[in-house]
Amino acid sequence: MPDNHENTYKELLIYLQNIDVSFVIVEVNEPARQEAIVAELTAALSGRKITTVNLQDTDVSTGYLTEIRKHIDINPSVEILLILNIHKVKMESADDATALLTNMNLSRELYLKLNKVLVFFLPTYFVDLVIKTAKDFFSYVSITFKFLDVDKQPFMELSSPEEYFNEQEVNNRILFLENTLNTYKLTERERGKVFYDLGENYRKVYKYDTALKNYSKSLKIVQEIGDKQGEGAALNNIGQIYHAIGDYETAYKYLRESLEISKEIGNEQGIGVALDNIGQIYHIRGDYDSALTYYKYGLEILKNVDKKGEGTALNSNGLIYYAKGDYDTALKYLFESLKVRREIGDKKGEGITLSNIGEIYRVKSDYESALKYLLESLKITREIGDKKQEGITLNNISQIHNVKGDHNSTLEYLLESLKIKKEIKDILGYARSLFNLAMLYKATGKTRESAKCLNEVTEINKTLKSYDISQKLKRNFGIEG
Repeated sequence: MPDNHENTYKELLIYLQNIDVSFVIVEVNEPARQEAIVAELTAALSGRKITTVNLQDTDVSTGYLTEIRKHIDINPSVEILLILNIHKVKMESADDATALLTNMNLSRELYLKLNKVLVFFLPTYFVDLVIKTAKDFFSYVSITFKFLDVDKQPFMELSSPEEYFNEQEVNNRILFLENTLNTYKLTERERGKVFYDLGENYRKVYKYDTALKNYSKSLKIVQEIGDKQGEGAALNNIGQIYHAIGDYETAYKYLRESLEISKEIGNEQGIGVALDNIGQIYHIRGDYDSALTYYKYGLEILKNVDKKGEGTALNSNGLIYYAKGDYDTALKYLFESLKVRREIGDKKGEGITLSNIGEIYRVKSDYESALKYLLESLKITREIGDKKQEGITLNNISQIHNVKGDHNSTLEYLLESLKIKKEIKDILGYARSLFNLAMLYKATGKTRESAKCLNEVTEINKTLKSYDISQKLKRNFGIEG
């Protein structure tokens, strides 16, 4: 972990080794970092009786304090309880969110009466909401340890498709944020941040229309208050929404604006992210040389300022070489991407790159290796709830079975892929899987079903203008699409 986190960890460890009764907050945002801290503490504190209480998916009506007491009843001699994911309890409405925050505040004296060391692991946004709900809450907290990246402000970070998320946590966060807007008097900057965060979270659960509305509200505010870095971030993410729904011309417009602002203020990370995202637009439209130029510029910048962005850019470079038919160079970039993503614990990115590696082995006719990487990707994407990549990987697995002549398995995987892609509105992915279904029906003599699929693909691509799909339609069916 970074040097500043090593120091914080040592302070936390020393504190827990020498305290008998305490109420501790550990502020940490990344799930992988939280897991690492918990694992290290559990090992290092083997001389003390320690247990972990995971409150994820606990019913909010049951009461999280009840769950904590259950663990104490089972093991009365336990000294330290590491309490995880209180922000991921099951909630149905903003009222539940308010009730949880209020209950945390009202229960503060009860924590100390348990005569244990309670260590709550909380993300920054949840800590902020607790502070807004009860300003005196932290007077009961013995000490707070922060494992945060001090050089990054959450509002300024540009989003990328390679983010880990838990759907229950995302839905809870939406409830918390909407409750914040409706309950508290906020500055314009705070309102801009809340709208931005709402956009982020609606995007993660594929509610693109609602995400776009919130990003647009955030953009209007940051433009009014002159926050250039926030403006660049909002423009980038609006561009990403238009990319996701297949409106590439509008996506390109917003991404170019984001790039210009990032250049104006010297935001290297913003420049690198925007270059990679613009490269994706050229890639989809079939302008591979322009895409490669943007990808290479993006990689050159991101490898110096953003490891996660570097993993994304390496993956993008690999995919463009795949599109150009240079499979060995593609694999070189993809394995570099996989290495970076594994090093930093980017599980979502890892799942994406594994699937891409599997796809290249498929076109190289190494079906055993292809299936190995694709199944590894599928396992990860299902574990972390990445529905979009799950749909892509299912499609890719279907093509392994197809080349082996197993039409039943091909159909099974394609239908599962189509169901997911339709559900999350992945229009480009849906069109690609639908084309593969048309090819399968053609191969099995079901000409009517094949024609029906082709008509739908052709209609979709009139809007998408995907070069890849156009070429496949022309090459396999003589259709100008």
